[in-house]
Amino acid sequence: MIGDPAATWHRLHPLSPVIRAGRVFVGAVIVFASTLLPGSHSTESGAITRVLIGVVVIAFGAVSWLVTRWRVEGNDLRIETGLIRRSSLRFPLPQIQAIDVVRPVLARIFGLAELRLRMGGATAGSARLACLTASHADTVRAQLLALARRRSSRPSACWCDCRLGA
Repeated sequence: MIGDPAATWHRLHPLSPVIRAGRVFVGAVIVFASTLLPGSHSTESGAITRVLIGVVVIAFGAVSWLVTRWRVEGNDLRIETGLIRRSSLRFPLPQIQAIDVVRPVLARIFGLAELRLRMGGATAGSARLACLTASHADTVRAQLLALARRRSSRPSACWCDCRLGA
């Protein structure tokens, strides 16, 4: 749940790096498929290189998952990423125009989904929470929309204290 005042940090699903790297993985399989077939002229050093590349890719994915977190903080959805180059993005809840639940093929296989937020206003940005379990994604979407609706429906004080039509 995400609505408490002392909001805690949440992590994405541990398989998120696998889903995000899915296209790269498919491309790597296509490139290396010929070396995996019987009768190919694969050397021992080539096999070791492929294993090392796989280990490095898995390590980067694990670090990416470990340093990515999100929470609702005040009127904002805050997403932090990055190990060396930290990034902390804030998305104002009242400016949310749409939250889509997207289920790419690889995510669907593992029962995961991605939330894509589209913002309105002058900046009109977008955010992604990829990936959460499908049921958790639906719950988070409903809660974010409820928070956005509740916070955008509060009457705002006019800075000039003007009265329209007076």
